[in-house]
Amino acid sequence: MIRVTARLPIRLTPADRDLMFADPLDVILRRRGKGEVTGGGTLQRADGAIVFVDLDLALTDAAALDLAADVLAFFAAPRDSLLLDETGAELRRFGSAEVLAIALDGTGLAPEVYADWPAEAILAAMEDRMGEAGRFMGSIVGPRYTELIFAGPAFAAMQAALAPMLADHPICAGARVERVV
Repeated sequence: MIRVTARLPIRLTPADRDLMFADPLDVILRRRGKGEVTGGGTLQRADGAIVFVDLDLALTDAAALDLAADVLAFFAAPRDSLLLDETGAELRRFGSAEVLAIALDGTGLAPEVYADWPAEAILAAMEDRMGEAGRFMGSIVGPRYTELIFAGPAFAAMQAALAPMLADHPICAGARVERVV
């Protein structure tokens, strides 16, 4: 077995990391007899902000390295994702998705704005606007902001798709948009 770590520069909770990457990769590796996902991790800064996520992999051979990278790229692995050996040395760089994070104010808006726009409705409206430009990857709820993470081929296209909503929608007042990768 070859033990490697897939490191993805995306801010996801452990549950979203597993849903978007670990679980589908594990199914494909096992079905093809090429290995399995054995665990995962999330690096957080002291302030709680997520820096990246890891997937621990046990692969059968060198060809399984290519399979793992290709599968993760298919599921929108961000640009500059890495496969690392047990010493932390880079084996392969992969991924091409760009990541957009939107931080929505969770405390500073009028109470009726939050009452009129539940999280599910906001997310559905953003996904409709996003269309083919990107896909929702997960969310992180903090004490003051809720961060929505999207990945797609081009940051500019995702930002343009959401621009009208970010400019005019009451729940988006004070929202911050950030390019993660």
